[in-house]
Amino acid sequence: MKRGALSGGIFPVLLNLLLLIPQYAGAAEDPREEYRIALTGFTALGLPREHAYLAQALPRLMLHTLAGLDSRYISDKEKSAYIWRIEREARREAALKSAKAREENSFDAIKSGSLESRLNDETAETEEELLPAEIQDYKRIELFNGPGEIPDLPVDPAQYCRKNNLDMLISGRIESIGELVYFSLEAYTFAEARWDEFFFSASGFTTLEDALLQARGALREKVLGRPWSSLSIITRRDAWIYLDGELRGVGGLNNLILSPGGHRIRIEAEAAETLEESVFLKAGEEQRLKFSLTESPVPEVEIVSDPEGAEVYLSSLWAGTTPLLLPDTGRSGTLRLVLEGYRDVLVPAAELETGKNSFILERQLYDPDLRLRAKRDRLYTAVGLFTLSLPVTMFSYSLYRDYWNQAALYNDSGFSDRSFLYNGAFYGSLFGSSMLFVHMVRSLIDYRVAGAETF
Repeated sequence: MKRGALSGGIFPVLLNLLLLIPQYAGAAEDPREEYRIALTGFTALGLPREHAYLAQALPRLMLHTLAGLDSRYISDKEKSAYIWRIEREARREAALKSAKAREENSFDAIKSGSLESRLNDETAETEEELLPAEIQDYKRIELFNGPGEIPDLPVDPAQYCRKNNLDMLISGRIESIGELVYFSLEAYTFAEARWDEFFFSASGFTTLEDALLQARGALREKVLGRPWSSLSIITRRDAWIYLDGELRGVGGLNNLILSPGGHRIRIEAEAAETLEESVFLKAGEEQRLKFSLTESPVPEVEIVSDPEGAEVYLSSLWAGTTPLLLPDTGRSGTLRLVLEGYRDVLVPAAELETGKNSFILERQLYDPDLRLRAKRDRLYTAVGLFTLSLPVTMFSYSLYRDYWNQAALYNDSGFSDRSFLYNGAFYGSLFGSSMLFVHMVRSLIDYRVAGAETF
């Protein structure tokens, strides 16, 4: 009796409290920011064999149409449907909780008070009245289909949307009856829980292409929830494309979805003049524009020296002789002018001006110390060359004597020829060493004379 009283008295009261949770909850919240859509396979009926490919090609064409769609506009009607959906999901969640609580209902749990305490806590947390959900005006579109992936049309679209967290399910139907082809597109909106046919056409196979263009436009408008227009821009690969002051691409734009109306285009590129254009797009219009940029003249830096003919170096790299024109593409490093008999000119490249830059070179005055150092270096060079020539002379003489003795001993013409060859090498090297010795003596005399003049 006591167990029956508990299960029949306390538990129904707690169950009723749980069922009241959706009506006394806090403010409903939008579950996510994105608007998830999926495109399924189409229903094909009566297609001739030569046109059977349309059953696979049309869904892929519509899937390609969905690419690039950025955000969906949420109307007031759809916001109301969203609020109803959120409340419905809240009630569904509460029903699941109550069912779970019903399964956990037992004499021991109720007797211990644990179940009653838990249910009371959950109820106390949801005592505020349910307020309208705040739904943003735009939601970012997210395509559920993977690359080239088109699932079959589900039997229960509501269950499929709930399982995959989808907002919209898009499908189509193509049927051939006689010479006519009937093509339609429909969308299942999870918030409103209903199918809506938003495009229908009847045409022949020869005019089906025009119907498909209209279907693509209707599909975009259905998914976007607003009128649309498309803009494609072709220009040079390194150009930056700004649309209404915002960078939208580099090198070109392909089927960019925009709102109908006027838009401002600005295209910039290195070494080119900035191009600005205005364009007006009608609703449903797909406009393609091609822009050619005018190369802007590159500023030049002219280097002039007095006297002319000075060699110009930029950061140790030879650039030419004056007068010289250089492109003003960057000013880093150091400019150096070199002319024999004149002092070098060093100027930071950052100090150069666009246009003409003139430099007057100063003649280098006589410097005795510099002359003495030059004579000393010349003497050292002469001594080194003479010293290096002596081993050659000695080695050639020893080879000459060796082969001459062999020829005399063995009376061999081969040794005799080699002896004659090395004899010529000996006299040649002896002559070279003699000339180097004379050069060394003259260098020594010049060095002593320069030293006497200096000191």
